[in-house]
Amino acid sequence: MGPANTYVIITPAHNEEAFIEKTIVSVIKQTVLPSKWIIVSDASTDRTDEIVNSYIAKNSWMKFVRKDDRSGSNFSSIVDTFNIGYLHLHDVSYDFIGKLDADIQLPVYYYETILNKFRENPKLGVAEGKAIEYYENKSRQHVYKKNGVGSIHVFRRECFEAIGGYFDTKEGGEDTIAEAVARMKGWETKTFCDIYAYHLKPTNIVAGNPIQRQWQLGRREYFCGNRPLFEVAKCCFKITARPYVIGAIARLSAYLYLWFSRTQRDLPGNVIRFIWQEQLNRLIPFLNLLRNR
Repeated sequence: MGPANTYVIITPAHNEEAFIEKTIVSVIKQTVLPSKWIIVSDASTDRTDEIVNSYIAKNSWMKFVRKDDRSGSNFSSIVDTFNIGYLHLHDVSYDFIGKLDADIQLPVYYYETILNKFRENPKLGVAEGKAIEYYENKSRQHVYKKNGVGSIHVFRRECFEAIGGYFDTKEGGEDTIAEAVARMKGWETKTFCDIYAYHLKPTNIVAGNPIQRQWQLGRREYFCGNRPLFEVAKCCFKITARPYVIGAIARLSAYLYLWFSRTQRDLPGNVIRFIWQEQLNRLIPFLNLLRNR
């Protein structure tokens, strides 16, 4: 189908023996295969490496890389692991680059459909489908946000290089930041709700129980540059999501603790200002509605 379909994937994986085989099989079955798929084991201590290597011999476009030591927190280590995989693309020709988590099951048409979206819109820099949490044989919830979920990201190569790749943050959220920087540099970003994938375990489970996860997300959103009024509005909206009320309180409390502590953010000032302006633009219609009631 031509050069517009040359894409590569990088998958950071840490102790994913329960899920990674489903991820591998779903990529092998894609209607359009990647030029290269690099799976980087982030110092896994379970059978992750063994499972990946069992597929390497039969699929020459797959490559396994072992990282012996974890760096930083669970979240910052993801970016470091991704970057190690990225170094192995120096001699590979490609037009698009995807980040795929090791606990995702894709429909067979996922990458072909995403590539078609890029072909239809030359200004599209970052695209992804919608992730649906599915575990214990039950669909738990639809995971959707304006800035995407990051586990099934695909970048146009020019866009990825223009933004300098993923920004390393100790609390995660590299996907949200990458999309914001892409828009700041004039690219369009899009989550396509008619293209889906299954996320095979609860989101952010490494942070602990459901309340701890919400606390960590509040910290993440602070370091991702969220402005206070936007965070308050977002947490009010989250009151109706599990764990009801207390989850939203935990999320907002974590954010406000860092805000009032004047904790330094690592993001460049111009990126934070851009994020704040975007969030203000999203808040203005609601503020006007409240004022006119």
